[in-house]
Amino acid sequence: MKRNLSAVVTMFLVLSLSATVIAADPPERDTTNPASVSADIQKNAKAAKEKVKEEAKAAKVKAKEEAKAAKNRVREEAKANKVRVKTEEKAAKEKAKSEAAAAQKATVPAN
Repeated sequence: MKRNLSAVVTMFLVLSLSATVIAADPPERDTTNPASVSADIQKNAKAAKEKVKEEAKAAKVKAKEEAKAAKNRVREEAKANKVRVKTEEKAAKEKAKSEAAAAQKATVPAN
């Protein structure tokens, strides 16, 4: 489940980054020198690749933290439910005990 979640988050990050890169205005370049254009393209591609790696890593960390928080929330809710059930059981036992005592008192004839 965690792998699927990580894969989905990573996919969305890559898609959003690619949309951002496509929508960005191209920088002004000296088109007379093909070597400088090629170098600029390679530099931009490398920077975009590094940015995608960093965002994917951050998304993975965030997904781990959210999963851990959800697990802790479930654990706390389970504890609270356990305490609530024990309290209700104790109250039910006390009520049954008092009702039994009242019924016994009512059936015993007064002298």
